[in-house]
Amino acid sequence: MTVGELVHSLDGNQPNISRHLQILYQAGIVSRRRSGSNIIYSIKDLTVFTLCELVLGK
Repeated sequence: MTVGELVHSLDGNQPNISRHLQILYQAGIVSRRRSGSNIIYSIKDLTVFTLCELVLGK
């Protein structure tokens, strides 16, 4: 998703979401690629989904 899509989906503000994405990128959790004037973010480390399931008790 792009930052704009995430802002809309999460009902957040752009600077805050961008800052969090930068931290996640530096930690190797998300990857990013440029598409025109947009940067597309995606989950890089799929163990994130397993961790979420563990935390949620599923």
